[in-house]
Amino acid sequence: MRKDTIGKGRPTPARIPDALERVVLNSLRNVVSDELVEQTCQEVGYHFRRRKITPVVTVRHRILSGLWPEESFHACWQVLWDPLVRWFPPFQGQSPSRRRVAHARARLPLTLWRTLFQKVSPQAQPRSDGYDSWNGPRVVLAEGTCVSMIRTPELAKAFGVNTGHHGRGRYPLARLVTLGLAGTRTILD
Repeated sequence: MRKDTIGKGRPTPARIPDALERVVLNSLRNVVSDELVEQTCQEVGYHFRRRKITPVVTVRHRILSGLWPEESFHACWQVLWDPLVRWFPPFQGQSPSRRRVAHARARLPLTLWRTLFQKVSPQAQPRSDGYDSWNGPRVVLAEGTCVSMIRTPELAKAFGVNTGHHGRGRYPLARLVTLGLAGTRTILD
């Protein structure tokens, strides 16, 4: 969508997904393009309806959440939604609820994320040249974290529930370790 056409014409709910995909995180389009996300959805067999929150928008939301980790998922969503409202003022106050945004994230299968990562990481690594070394050698960082999740039978079975000195925890807990390049934080594995 060309800049001089954004916001022209009467906005309709059917145009929300297209508008959202075009006004958010445009700087990432060289690496994580709309076509790459949609092609990856096809490759892994993920079929989706054209909802307000498409897989392209969901992927961008996740990337923004990673770039801006001090804020909540909801605050990151508002960063994506606000430009749309500036272009289409009638949509003021019609942002999807936190629950809808969470469901959009949950709909994308893990295979989609893994396949997308396998395609993006090799593109991103060469862009780290010159920023990922110290006195010659390449510096790789290891970072670990734990993520608490909602309690569903599937998640409890897959991840278990942690046990601490206060007894058994209430929620499933995923432990994650990430290897990334120093300087740019490009994820390797």
